Parts: sequence; structure tokens; C-alpha cells
Amino acid sequence: MPVYTFDKLSEIRQSEFTVISFLRQFGILKEQKNCHKCGTGMSFVSRRKTFVWKCKKGICRRSSGLLAGTYFYKCRLPLRTLILLIHTWAMKFPAKDAFMFVGIPRNTAVNWYRLLQDVCSWKMLQAPIKLGGPGKVVQVDVNAIVKTKSGRKDGMTSQWVFRMYDCTEKYGFMTFVAKKDAATLLSVITEHVLPESTVVTHLASMYSGLDAIPNMNYAHLTINRSENFVDRTTGAHLNAVVGYWSRAKKFFHHMNGSLKNVAPSYLHEFMWRDRYGKNVDAAFENMFHHIREYQDSKATESMTPAQHNVIFFYFFTVY
Repeated sequence: MPVYTFDKLSEIRQSEFTVISFLRQFGILKEQKNCHKCGTGMSFVSRRKTFVWKCKKGICRRSSGLLAGTYFYKCRLPLRTLILLIHTWAMKFPAKDAFMFVGIPRNTAVNWYRLLQDVCSWKMLQAPIKLGGPGKVVQVDVNAIVKTKSGRKDGMTSQWVFRMYDCTEKYGFMTFVAKKDAATLLSVITEHVLPESTVVTHLASMYSGLDAIPNMNYAHLTINRSENFVDRTTGAHLNAVVGYWSRAKKFFHHMNGSLKNVAPSYLHEFMWRDRYGKNVDAAFENMFHHIREYQDSKATESMTPAQHNVIFFYFFTVY
């Protein structure tokens, strides 16, 4: 994987042609395109300091914008500016700092960060995350991200985050749950933890039926953290999942400024970075790979041009 230093970014952003070449490496911009009217191949030509697709058929000669049919269709930002913005996102710059660094309106940076979060959410929801397996240890924990008293007049309730961490593969999973009762938590565990895993939990009644779930064959270890952080007999502990949650909270505070307004998309972004963006270069490059996958997905293909225009008109501020 290449190292995207600022000199490397300057080379990529040197001209519109170098930006197009960069996006073509990921398949976001296609090497060939057919006219949607007559089906004839189109040529890639320069026009008014930009590039467009133009039909080769003399009778037709229909032209199409460079970004038509791509994830960046109707984007008001110059592509070279957008690449820099995505790199600042990969560097974990909060949107409140990124807009000054890139030189764009603040709400534009915020909206683009939300769109990148949407790509993270889409990628993480493509297939259920599976943890553990034979001989692997999965640590499980649940905490309230926002604690409230019962009977509040504003209707606000506690938000519980249930999280699991695979100590072998070194990645985890988090989700919001409405309750921290046995029925809710055990259903999440059976959905995301593979059979014959060793599951470590707190010593609590809500986990008591874990090793009795049919066809799962879980080995259940418990730890009473009010007495010891490591069980002296089994060696069981929850240090890995506690550390996982500590990193997540630090990320939420850094990017969002608070834990009170953390949405599921923030959980998805953190899990995406933990799995696909271990460093800045991996996050930057994999985001373009996943934008291309999102672009080629059935959801994007089935979207009409009118629907696509409405979405981008809402999210993009004129620059």
C-alpha cells in the first residue's frame, strides 16, 4: 500500500487529469463508457478546461458529464479539493477543523463527513459481523452511553451499547440495545458470535443461560470485576473489550465532541476504521475502494437520476 504523504497528495491533485487517473485506479471513473441513448462507445475528450464523455456516433454526438453515474455525481466541490477532504477525514480531523484546513464552508465539510459515514455504515451492514469460533475467545460487555432517570418528562431514555471483542482476530462489534435483559443480549450474541467460541462476560444473571443455547456449544467464563480484574482460577478477564470501548469513547469525543449525540453511524465508522482503517493510508485508500463498491451496488444502480439529484442537492452546499 502506498504512503500518502502531502507530497504524494500534491502529485495526485496537480491537475484534473491526475485526479481522474487516481479515481480510475479504484474504478470510480470508468475507462470506457457507452452512450445511454444509442449504445455506441463514447470518447473521453477535453472541453472548457474539463473532461467529458462524447458519443462517437456522428448522428448522435451526445455528451455526458465526467461524473455522471458515479458516487460524486452533482458534487459541487472540485475533485482535487474533495480528495484532500477525504484525506483529512482519514487522518481523523474533526469536521470543525477540516473545513479550515481544506478551505471550504463548514457545513460542506460536515455534510461530506456524514456521507463518508454512510459509506462506512453501508459496508458494515453488507454482511453480519461474525466473531470467535473454535478455540477463540470473545469478550462481552454492556454499558450505558447516556444514563437517565426513569419518568423523565422529555421522554429521553438510557442508551445501552452492547459490545463484543474477538481477542484472536483483534476486532470487535458494537450495537445499541433497548434493554440489557437476557433475551436481548443473548440474541445479539448468537447472531454475531460463532458456535464453539469461549465467551467471557460479567458475573450477571442476564448471561446465565449462555452455555445452554441450543446448537451453539459456547464455553462460558465469568469474571466478577468488583473483586478481581482477572479470575485467579480460569484467568478470564474483560480487559480487551474494556480497552476497545475506551478507544471508541475517545474517538467519539474527538470527532463528535460528546457522547450524548452519538448515532449508530458513529459506531459503524469506528468499527470500519478498526477493521479497514488501521492507519491513515489504509483508511484513505479503502474508503475509495468502498465508494466504488457502494457506487456499483444495486441500491445505487436502481436509483433514478432524479432521485440521485435530490440527494446530492440536499447534502452538498454550493462552493
